[in-house]
Amino acid sequence: MSSDVVCTIAGGAGFAGDRVDPAVALALYRAAAHQGHVRAMNLLGRCHEHAWGTAHDSEIAADWYRRSAEGGYFRGQFNWASVLLARGKADEAAHWFERAATQGSAGVRRATLEAVARARSQSPQLERVWQALRVQA
Repeated sequence: MSSDVVCTIAGGAGFAGDRVDPAVALALYRAAAHQGHVRAMNLLGRCHEHAWGTAHDSEIAADWYRRSAEGGYFRGQFNWASVLLARGKADEAAHWFERAATQGSAGVRRATLEAVARARSQSPQLERVWQALRVQA
């Protein structure tokens, strides 16, 4: 089964609507992530961050967010940037926030603008990203 099919079956909305057992979704996301599916990597990170079908583990979540971000998925880039910011790595976070905003949906661009606006005083790079996003908004 392809990783795209696995992610479609598991469906990100499955948790909210109780249509999919979280443990089953976790197993499907894990299988797809190990096949290189960047959306599944991000969703697997969310499972570990929010304890959906598994124990909470912020380090495992961060690792999956990083892999998703490096694979080019904009939501993974946003989540990885958020992790970096929380770890005090504002300059690195700025790079990933900028990539997420450039590649992402309108919702991700809006969330990125809000996150960067709150943190822009932490680094000149975040300030630069905030200024650029504000102009685009």
